[in-house]
Amino acid sequence: MAKKKNYVTNAELKSQLKLYDESKVIPEKLHFMFYEMSTRIGRKPNFINYTYISDMIQEAYAKCISIVHKFDQTRENPYGYFTTVIHNCFLDYIGKEKRLNVTREKLRDDFYADMCNRVTNMDERMLFEEGENNEY
Repeated sequence: MAKKKNYVTNAELKSQLKLYDESKVIPEKLHFMFYEMSTRIGRKPNFINYTYISDMIQEAYAKCISIVHKFDQTRENPYGYFTTVIHNCFLDYIGKEKRLNVTREKLRDDFYADMCNRVTNMDERMLFEEGENNEY
């Protein structure tokens, strides 16, 4: 069986990062590598079933682009560095979505409770008014 070719290797990634350091312009291949890494990590079983996986991938890709200048060239494992950044970005996004869903649910519950109170108050008022009308 032939060995699978890695989609991103440390050597390729390191050479593209060196090109970036020299020119301060992110090479197109480095863009592709970051996107491919984000996509592949997004396919892991612990992330694949989220409905907002495409948003997570885009945010992780953007995070890699925004922090590429912070990478220390003396490090030996740029792949490990950026995969950790992507993984943590996914976890942060999931946390944000969970907090947002809790807020949505609370607002929805408060709205329904308020509507039920209004209907109950309106029913009581109508019954009271009907009672007054029957006295005459």
